[in-house]
Amino acid sequence: MSFYEERKLPEPQAEHFPEDVVELEHLIAGRGGDADLPRVVIGDGQHLREQVIGERGFEAVRTERCNHILKLDRQSNLVRVEAGIRWGELREKMREEGYSLQTYRPYADSATVGGLLAKRHPTQPHRLSGDIREGCVALSAVSPTLGDYRYLEAPRKASGPDLRHLFIGGEGALGVILNVTLSVSKPFPGRLFEWEAATAADAAQKMRELGERGVHRAWCHWRRSEGRFQAVVHAPTRLLDAMVHRFRAHYGESFDSANGEAVRKLRRRLAAEMPDGRAREEADRTVALTYSLTHLGEAIDALEGVGEVEIVDWSTHAATAYVTFDEVPDDGWSPEAFETALEARPIIGGPSVTWPEWAQKLKGEFDDRRMLAVGP
Repeated sequence: MSFYEERKLPEPQAEHFPEDVVELEHLIAGRGGDADLPRVVIGDGQHLREQVIGERGFEAVRTERCNHILKLDRQSNLVRVEAGIRWGELREKMREEGYSLQTYRPYADSATVGGLLAKRHPTQPHRLSGDIREGCVALSAVSPTLGDYRYLEAPRKASGPDLRHLFIGGEGALGVILNVTLSVSKPFPGRLFEWEAATAADAAQKMRELGERGVHRAWCHWRRSEGRFQAVVHAPTRLLDAMVHRFRAHYGESFDSANGEAVRKLRRRLAAEMPDGRAREEADRTVALTYSLTHLGEAIDALEGVGEVEIVDWSTHAATAYVTFDEVPDDGWSPEAFETALEARPIIGGPSVTWPEWAQKLKGEFDDRRMLAVGP
């Protein structure tokens, strides 16, 4: 099975493997190569939606070799990397340098930094949710028509207009992310806090309680088959011990905690089994459902024919649940079945994309000759 068949993506007519972002930029803005076809930039390909590829014939530009660390700023705790570096590789290299990405929520080890930023996001990033978008303080990108764009980490006044979010979440329709600057941190001790939570309503309630108590969690996780709501907190050991004492006094036997090794074990497991990957065996039966915390519990718990539910993407306002159904309905998933959802998106398939007028105008400004196959 090919790379594209495994991810249920259309096969390109040609592939390019740039050695660095200089060559990548040339393939987008300089039109390197012989074929006169639009191009799709692909990292690991797990989050690329096939319905946003607007051309039948296209070339693929694979970024897996654009994986260099360009600078580690130890004074500002920032690292600048090429967008093709894989998340697991970056985590390992930062560990070797005495730094950590522990404040970010789990992402697939094989996912590229550029791909994680470029994928479509149903909600805005929220503080203390472990979202990579919150940690992106600078980036450079290129569009076929307008050329280079750079947003610098400092000084801000020299950066020009903040157009980062035309590329972050843009799925490569307007241009391609080249370099990314992320905040990193020195490693702090971690603790895994767990509560009994048999239902999504129980998990949502625990999430609200953490916010009310002012707990600065790094990220949270809930899987229905396990019936436990898990929150990871990094802080000095004395503060973690005080939290454990307070939670045990309040929750009793429904609360438990584990040390840093349990945190690392859970992160490794999730990185290997992220529920949003297109290559998963269950991907064609999985729907990503985003709800406000107000509606999450009632909506998820009322669903029928569900095999598993997993939530890794939590914020104080909303969460995205990956719901794996026992089978795909004959007529597909009707939007009426998820009427309170902020967004309902099957991992594989789904309705065709209708591009609004403003998106079409932006496409004309950034890619007037339609050199990128993604978009209107």
